[in-house]
Amino acid sequence: MTARLAWVLAAALALTGCREREITSTERTQAAADVSEADFAVTIKEYERAEGLYAAAAKLAPDAYKSALKAYRQAFKHDPSDTTPVLREAYVLTILGKGDEARSLITDTRAKFPNDRSLQAFIDQKGIERMEQDPALKEIAP
Repeated sequence: MTARLAWVLAAALALTGCREREITSTERTQAAADVSEADFAVTIKEYERAEGLYAAAAKLAPDAYKSALKAYRQAFKHDPSDTTPVLREAYVLTILGKGDEARSLITDTRAKFPNDRSLQAFIDQKGIERMEQDPALKEIAP
């Protein structure tokens, strides 16, 4: 009987450890603030700062990034002359482990907008490659 109780307790502990951590409203609020600040950093071409802020937000609320993809795609469809949402989408795709998809997105958009300075700066600074090489990416990826 004692061995059976030990197995039940061990299983219960293992199962509770496997459950995803609940994200608090404070964490969601902070993550939203980090994303907002990161979006601003992308706008003023401070990509390294944006990368750190996106990473911090993903660590706090990783599920928010899946819905962010949809929002950035809609924003770009609404105003195709502004490629900032494409850069933001590329960051999110990289965080989600979809670096090839992010590269394809940047390459395709660059082909459509060859004179876009933001896209060129992102490519020149190897934004996706730098993120993928950052060991912290594995810690924040959902």
